[in-house]
Amino acid sequence: MARPSRLSGAALGVLFLAVPAAGASLPPARSVLVLYGFDPFAPAVVAFDTALHTTLLAEGPPEVTIHNEVLDPEVVGDPLLQPKLRAWYVVRYGAHPPELVVAVGEMALQFALEGRAELWPEAPVVYSGVDEKVVDRLQPPPDVTGVLRRPGVGETLELALRLLPDTRRVAFFAGTAPVDRAVEVGTRAELERVAGALELIDLAGLPLRAMEDRVARLPPETIVFGVTLFRDGTGRSIRGTEAVHALASRADAPLFTTHAHLVGLGVLGGWVTDYAQVGEQTGRLAARVLGRSPGAALPPREVAPIHPAVDARQLARWHVPESRLPPGTEILFPDTSLWGRHRRTIVSVLAVLLLEASLIAFLLVERRRRRAAEAESRASQERIAHINRLGTIAELSGSLAHELSGPLGAVVNNARAARRLLLQDSPDLKEVRTSLGDIESAADRAGQVIGKLRSVLRKDEFRPGRLDLGRLIQDAVRLVRSEALRRRVTVQVAAGENVPPVLGDEVMLLQVLLNLLLNALDAVAEQPAGRRSVAIATAARSGAVEVSVGDSGKGIPATALEGVFEPFFTTKPHGLGMGLAICRSIAETHGGRIVAENRPGGGAVVRLTLPAAPGQEAAA
Repeated sequence: MARPSRLSGAALGVLFLAVPAAGASLPPARSVLVLYGFDPFAPAVVAFDTALHTTLLAEGPPEVTIHNEVLDPEVVGDPLLQPKLRAWYVVRYGAHPPELVVAVGEMALQFALEGRAELWPEAPVVYSGVDEKVVDRLQPPPDVTGVLRRPGVGETLELALRLLPDTRRVAFFAGTAPVDRAVEVGTRAELERVAGALELIDLAGLPLRAMEDRVARLPPETIVFGVTLFRDGTGRSIRGTEAVHALASRADAPLFTTHAHLVGLGVLGGWVTDYAQVGEQTGRLAARVLGRSPGAALPPREVAPIHPAVDARQLARWHVPESRLPPGTEILFPDTSLWGRHRRTIVSVLAVLLLEASLIAFLLVERRRRRAAEAESRASQERIAHINRLGTIAELSGSLAHELSGPLGAVVNNARAARRLLLQDSPDLKEVRTSLGDIESAADRAGQVIGKLRSVLRKDEFRPGRLDLGRLIQDAVRLVRSEALRRRVTVQVAAGENVPPVLGDEVMLLQVLLNLLLNALDAVAEQPAGRRSVAIATAARSGAVEVSVGDSGKGIPATALEGVFEPFFTTKPHGLGMGLAICRSIAETHGGRIVAENRPGGGAVVRLTLPAAPGQEAAA
């Protein structure tokens, strides 16, 4: 099954894929307009768009320029704004109208047909992702063809009953967006046709949190099924992948779907549509339309294929034998390891080898065993340190989500503002340029947060380099800033004068700083809101640099001061006792040391001392 690719630039607006060189004498480019009626950031849309562009450029005529436009449902459905929207398209494409219009989704097809006389009267239309009933209702003219969407609702339910024959109930979820409501009508009809006497647990229209709570308490012999969930009962817009993953993580029953990109997010399987494959099919059909002879009829409409697909991990989770799968089922994420394919043989061979090993154990050399133990110890420390980084990022997930929501929200708001400005009779281009500049700045801020997160999650060997601890501290404070605001903790940073750089691994030292800051935030949690403070400072110390992280908490019990850096020693109710042990290991790897002490005025302080970089000892 094709996987959703990274977000293509085409999904972000208008993409020019063929630009003639300046001054070149070339024939005018053939223009194709692609209209989308869906969220351009949805994984299925990204996969479809990438495949469509790639196929059309590869198989279509030369010198093709492809333009992408995303329709805003609020604008399309507003009688006051729709004339201005059409006027904008007249200005945008009036001088060079598209030679072909590709409409993706019901809303895009209806807009393309209703406005074609005014906007693109000579251009044929190729649709995709539209049900046959919708096409028949719209009654398109002969110069319209496309790829019909075939929702595999009935086939998926039949597959679910084949895999789980004891099923007695179906929990059905659906959203409240217009497209959710439209799909829900046909889906319910298929449920009644296939499910028969099965009990229906109706979750349609509920808030997502309520759906999660309901699927977590389903009775035995129940399956969960849904098709679309773009908006929940609170009116909040939701991305389908996030909703399905949230439901699957809470559900005590297997989930089924009709979308290939959702298999792997906790869904057991279904008769699915691969949207990358549909994009290729649509691209080939569009290429044939562009390449036909003048006056020739359009190729007949086609139907997007569906096929059965299951997640092998979910089959094992719900104890479903593969023998129940229908022929031709695609099994994703199989256990392809040697252990999974030859478990019994391996167990027998290992038994013999262990018996032989016990007979020759006295021949093993102590030196070799010691080296192996040391190597395993180093490998274990590296693994534990990486797991600790993952745990730290998990703890900061809310903070990181807050850091990203700001710039991403700014991108969306400024993009909508620019769109509405352009729809005005006399657009203020200065305001449009300002909105576009704000979009670029917000995207840069989001990219910086993601880049720092990727560096923390990177699992590499020790790579020392010259580091400015002041900059590294600012990065750590930035990552915990939202968490500190949520907990109402004041974080103060004091940079010492003439602090030299140190020689160290950036990821490891950032991990130490994050651990110390999070420990300090935990330490002040029980203090009154006005007394929750954390201070981090740097200072030069006789050829070294000292970083201190202090808090206004209750301090460390005197009996625990000597053991706080020992593995598995913790004073937290749910702590593992590995964070400070890893900090000490990293400090020693860098030739430094770390100590903890209580402050006279209350609270605790942890001091990390690292040698200054070579050539900077005198300055320190």
